[in-house]
Amino acid sequence: MTDNDAVSSTYSRREFIAASGKGIVGVAIASMLAANTTGCNSKAAASDPGMWEIVRLNDFTLNDGYIYVNNSTLGTTLRAVQERMAEVNRIFTQGCYLDRFVGQIIRALPPILDSFVTLVNGHVDPATKGRYAGFVSSVTEGMSLIANGLTFSTGDVIITTDHEHTGAITMWKLQADRFGARLIQVPLLGPMDSEASWRESLVERFRQTCRNAEGQVRVVSFPVITCSTGHLLPVRELCAVARSFGAISVVDAAQAFAVVPLDVQAFDCDALVVNGHKYLCGPVGSGFVTVHPRLIATLDSFWPTIVDDNYYHPENPQRHYPYRKGGVWAYTNILPLADALAQVFRLGMQTITSRMSEIGNRIRGSLVAYPDRFELITPMDPSSSSLMTCFRIRGISSETVYGILRDRYAIHCKHATEGFTADASGTVNGAVRLSPHYYVSEAELSKITGALYEIAGI
Repeated sequence: MTDNDAVSSTYSRREFIAASGKGIVGVAIASMLAANTTGCNSKAAASDPGMWEIVRLNDFTLNDGYIYVNNSTLGTTLRAVQERMAEVNRIFTQGCYLDRFVGQIIRALPPILDSFVTLVNGHVDPATKGRYAGFVSSVTEGMSLIANGLTFSTGDVIITTDHEHTGAITMWKLQADRFGARLIQVPLLGPMDSEASWRESLVERFRQTCRNAEGQVRVVSFPVITCSTGHLLPVRELCAVARSFGAISVVDAAQAFAVVPLDVQAFDCDALVVNGHKYLCGPVGSGFVTVHPRLIATLDSFWPTIVDDNYYHPENPQRHYPYRKGGVWAYTNILPLADALAQVFRLGMQTITSRMSEIGNRIRGSLVAYPDRFELITPMDPSSSSLMTCFRIRGISSETVYGILRDRYAIHCKHATEGFTADASGTVNGAVRLSPHYYVSEAELSKITGALYEIAGI
């Protein structure tokens, strides 16, 4: 049996769906997630184009008319997720009586939270594994839930980087406007930074900003991977800086979830938010938030913002979940997260990480070979980057390059502008951002490189 035969026989989407039974999210899914946490966890598998071609054909319904490299904005939805969404929707279109709603919808939610907690090594209550996790519809919503659940005093300080996505900074601006707090943005890149020194220099900039802030540092908020440059931040070290100043650390993992391993307990962050619609390949309008027990250690430390009596029980801490939303949710977008998470567990997070890093390294390697034509913004250092690659072509605006790739070559990427400053004319020449996925084919990688070389005149 060849390696590809082994993959196709052990990794079968149809077998997985059959194992799930007639229920929406049966016990079989939770058992699979618990039992298969490594998958085809080897460097050889991660580097095997044949394996990823099987995954591409079996698990996705891709449009062969263009090359999609903008998963940083919207991911490609797994076939199993599409089928699960339709299955959930059928329940509601048929008339979802209460017993069915509880049995097939509500009781399916805890295994999904448990699986998410397992994947990110979140905090666990011995009695309820998913106690410190909840569902959100996006990272923007999750960050807002955290921000609006905190209280601030006049003069309190909120610290972020200067390369935040709008969905990860606007809620902090709101708190500054609402309470009279101050928002300080730390430069992601310093003029004296080198690739070798960047991580240490960034941590020191955060430390000095906290030390010199006039007022109590209340929050330190930052991404795992920036959406505009592709830098992989030193999360654990930045969370340690926040703790040393008595601040709450809030981590935006939108660009990192299902790309690199996330270890909430090792980070020792107070809150981490992810979405399900980018690299997890789940439904649009889905995601998770997870919190440290210390964030809700006292009943007045964190206030719920979307409430009903399902989760708001200040008189009983064991029934008090202030980080979860009350009300009826978009279950069509939530239950298929079980299938999306199962994909990660079957393949193995380390296998996915290796594949993602390999793709990023290959793209960046093809650009760094021509420094006179390409300005590479994402570091080559593997400790400071992963999949995403951001760059400029010298002498051509990034927006122009983005348009040419889309219109001439049918390569759909992104012109990322967050964090970049405007020139005298008001124009922001951000970066061309390539964010492919593990299923990208060898032919597609070659076409991407060839197109960039042609545009650059190589």
